[in-house]
Amino acid sequence: MPAIPRNFVARLALFGIAWCIGLELLTRLFLVSPSNVVPDPTLGSKYAPNSTVLIETPDAGFLRVSFNEFGFNDGPLAPGDHRRRILVLGDSYVEAFQLPRTQNFLGIMGRDRPDLRFVNGARSGLDPVTESLMLEKLAPLIRPARVIILVNSGDPADMLADGITVRRCTGTQGICDYTLRPIPPLHRSRLAGLLSGRSALLTYLLRRFQQPIDTQWAHLRGRLSPNARPGAATRAPGAYAAKDFEPLLALVFRRIAQRYGLIVVAVPDLQFESAGRSAAADGGAFEKRVGAAALKAGAVFFDAGPALMSAYARSGQPPNGFAFRRPGTGHLNAEGHAAVAHGLERYLGAFGGAAAG
Repeated sequence: MPAIPRNFVARLALFGIAWCIGLELLTRLFLVSPSNVVPDPTLGSKYAPNSTVLIETPDAGFLRVSFNEFGFNDGPLAPGDHRRRILVLGDSYVEAFQLPRTQNFLGIMGRDRPDLRFVNGARSGLDPVTESLMLEKLAPLIRPARVIILVNSGDPADMLADGITVRRCTGTQGICDYTLRPIPPLHRSRLAGLLSGRSALLTYLLRRFQQPIDTQWAHLRGRLSPNARPGAATRAPGAYAAKDFEPLLALVFRRIAQRYGLIVVAVPDLQFESAGRSAAADGGAFEKRVGAAALKAGAVFFDAGPALMSAYARSGQPPNGFAFRRPGTGHLNAEGHAAVAHGLERYLGAFGGAAAG
């Protein structure tokens, strides 16, 4: 057996270090930046305030996103800016990482209505219930004069996953109150959080493999659990169900509208055909439920479906969907954001002009 050179281990270690450094540099240049996600006591996690990351986008390649003092995809709130503030809540449809901020609907409305300050308070993965938690946290800091909340067709499923318990009004189908299962803090070890905050390579690996691993682990635990047998699981008393979507929305909207002027925006799924024809994928049922909830709450309702259909009729290109998705699905593209902005501006009327609170 040939003898191993004395410096073989040292050379191997140096090669491994150089290889890792090279991968780290390539990841930073062409894939992602180190993670800027930090724990948050209210929502489990948030983007680190005043941080900047490189994000891969489906059409533009890469986009450098800077976060303001609240950890949102928006500019800072200037202390001397006394314009009235309109806080816009939503999920990734409003967060809009796929576009430069000047091309999302907040940027367009801000350009068209320079007398108002539109504040992006959206974060991916939220829904109207968790967005109301975001509002409670942000309102004392931002002091909005009006709130816009965007609801899309993915929100009903997100609300089912929230772990909501409802208290129904006596003798009616309405909901008088609800409680939300505590949101766990950011699920990762302190060491993983420390390293991913400094390493783009580890950030990429965690994003690429953590969800499949968690899914398989949850599936395995379900198979091994004695309560996983068919018929063994039971619904908790008062558990939120799909039929509760409209009455729970009405309660959430009412609580917001009692303190602020509220505009509710519904973005439905659309079916696109040739020759510029399009229609709501479910016959309009989703936006009807959202609109009914807004009406019960005394909020202003804007159905963005017709505006998006008109944009498709004009251009022949679906106003949502990017290169990584089937055309016509997924997040709003630049055309879709413009359609929402110009449609929503009609509901702002002469609002504005006075100082923020």
